[in-house]
Amino acid sequence: MYDVTDKSNPILLTRFPHQPGYSHNSELSADGKILFVSVETSNQPLASFDVSNLDDIRLLALYKPSKKPSGEVHNVRIMPGNFLVCPSYRGQLTVVDASRPGNMIEIAWDSLGNSLVWDADPYLPSGIILATAKSEGLYIYQTNYQHAAWLEGMVTDQFSGVPLANARVFVLNTPNADTTLANGEYQTGAAQSGNYAVRVEREGYETQVHTNIALSSGIVTTKNFTLKPLIINTEQPNLEHSAGVSPIPFSSYLQIAVPDHLPTSGWQLCSLNGEILRTIPSQSSNLIRIEQLDPLPNGTYLLQNIHSGTSLKVVKH
Repeated sequence: MYDVTDKSNPILLTRFPHQPGYSHNSELSADGKILFVSVETSNQPLASFDVSNLDDIRLLALYKPSKKPSGEVHNVRIMPGNFLVCPSYRGQLTVVDASRPGNMIEIAWDSLGNSLVWDADPYLPSGIILATAKSEGLYIYQTNYQHAAWLEGMVTDQFSGVPLANARVFVLNTPNADTTLANGEYQTGAAQSGNYAVRVEREGYETQVHTNIALSSGIVTTKNFTLKPLIINTEQPNLEHSAGVSPIPFSSYLQIAVPDHLPTSGWQLCSLNGEILRTIPSQSSNLIRIEQLDPLPNGTYLLQNIHSGTSLKVVKH
């Protein structure tokens, strides 16, 4: 980023590397706080950055066209309200609602053929978009810029309440999904108002599908989800004789939710060759934690119920 107040002496203010390839063009929001950058390299996404503090530029979100994601955005053009008009490779023209730049939602997509949609001019007073496809010619569009319907919230472990990273949240029958961050937060949504089904999944947890979630244009709907860990079965494979284990994969600790009816003399964490790494004796509490697991190398381990000898493979990441 350069200060070009003096055209004869541009001054470099800051540099922020982000994706493979090279930045083809960029557009700054009207308030000067958000920068949208296209990368002209196959399968690379459009990026939004918070540039309100040049000493702390932050990546907010990434976007790829929904139907041909390998065709990267060639140019990004910004309209009032932070709507982005995106002529793209593989014959695509899309419109994206970036009014929440950390949760960009595609609200329109059309195919102009198969060649590069070189550019699009959305700046006529009429609002008409003029788009040029390299082989197919000139296309003219009338666009209704309507805000997306956003869905945001957190995903946590049902037993411990710990935020779950790397959970996937899908708005079904749309191209939209997100992966939770380390704090368990996700951001996604839909192009139009309506009732949607949402699937939430994560390795080591039971997948959930929630139906009839109402989303409205221009509104952020907050929905938090809790996931139930997959269970360890003892000699009797029913819920009265099982324990919930979380998080899976684990990193610094494992937590075991022990039902009242489950007989146990304690728990052991073992390597796959049978070496006992941690032993936790039976406790009065129904919630048991095996702590200080950070030093263990990443890999697969066995968590064993000492009473029954039954074990479950658990993975450390």
